[in-house]
Amino acid sequence: MRIVVVTQYFAPESGAPPVRLAALTRTLRAQGHDVEVVTAMPNHPLGRIFPNYRGRLVMKESVDGIPVRRVWMYAALGSGLRRMLSYASFAAMLPLALAGVRRPDVVFVESPPPFGFPIAWCAARIWRARVVLNVADLWPDAAVDVGALREGFVLRAARRLERWCYRHADAVAVVTEGLVETLVNDRGVPHERVVLLPNGVDLDLFSPGPPDAAIAAELSPDGGPLFLYAGTIGLAHGADVAIRALEQVHESHPDAHLVFMGGGSDRARLDALVADEKVAGVRFVDPRSPHDVARATRLAVAGIATLKRGPTASSTRLAKMFPPMACGRPLLMSGEGEGAELVAEAGAAIVVPPGDADALADAMITVIDQPARASELGAAGRRLVEARFGWDAIVAHWIDQIHAYFQTPVGIGTSDTHDRE
Repeated sequence: MRIVVVTQYFAPESGAPPVRLAALTRTLRAQGHDVEVVTAMPNHPLGRIFPNYRGRLVMKESVDGIPVRRVWMYAALGSGLRRMLSYASFAAMLPLALAGVRRPDVVFVESPPPFGFPIAWCAARIWRARVVLNVADLWPDAAVDVGALREGFVLRAARRLERWCYRHADAVAVVTEGLVETLVNDRGVPHERVVLLPNGVDLDLFSPGPPDAAIAAELSPDGGPLFLYAGTIGLAHGADVAIRALEQVHESHPDAHLVFMGGGSDRARLDALVADEKVAGVRFVDPRSPHDVARATRLAVAGIATLKRGPTASSTRLAKMFPPMACGRPLLMSGEGEGAELVAEAGAAIVVPPGDADALADAMITVIDQPARASELGAAGRRLVEARFGWDAIVAHWIDQIHAYFQTPVGIGTSDTHDRE
């Protein structure tokens, strides 16, 4: 099958969407499918185009052997008008990249943001290809949850766009069971048009192993216990709960560290919070490669994932939950909803209520003081991801769903009926 992936975010960017899509496309290619990516110049999560990509309008490169076509976009961080302009600029430039793409069987469009979907849909109609809309987050609901959008013309227009996308997609892929129920019950998407494509993890890259001496010297030079928050630091995450918790942990473990590895809309606020309140032991590190995230995760006493309470939280599985479990490290989660229930039921994490710094501090002290308990959590996490969340099994199952729904005869490899460059 030939698949074109349209996404505003892709490797070498960090954060959940680009890391997930990079793993998805690598796995599709490894399973014999022909994949091409159309995306923007990398800029996430720092909000500025990476140095090697500046000053270009359109370019083509290869990432992990996958052809990637990129277009310029207006890079912006945070919420509000500048972020909307960023989304709109990518959609406006998208035809320049799509013009050079060979005709696919399936056009896979990542959302949020959904602004590029109408352009990709038009291209798919010309190509006579199927269109799959991948819904990683309910947009604009998630933007409303964090205060980025309020009632008014913009929100009404966003909801109209959302409904249009759902109506015109040949299939809608979602990352959680909760999103399946929401789309069917609240958005009116026919159940047979919804397919499940959950977040996963690279089980070879993220695997148990000894701490790396070089990363230990960088992140914890005094050898103190280290807690790692690796991934996007967004408005919806409420990651300041981890900083509050560390202050309490220092009462019994003054050498404990908390490392934030990533960027995002809320990082500046957290950085200012640490500076203003003189919280010791907190360090912010710019986004790193998945390889470096794996090295840091093996060093950590535990991985930390946080999520604010909100309507969309109930159907969320944070991507940052999976690397600690895959590395056999305990997961500490401040949050609720589908993701929290998943790891709690598997015995793979200590889950505390969203925003509860006292409970999170107790969990952090537990994994420091009780190494046997920490090992049990880590082992349970590894068993969970091996059984259900390796990318090979996830992608193979998703392709089976796509074939069953579309009832298309196209198979492995590029269709001979398609045009060639």
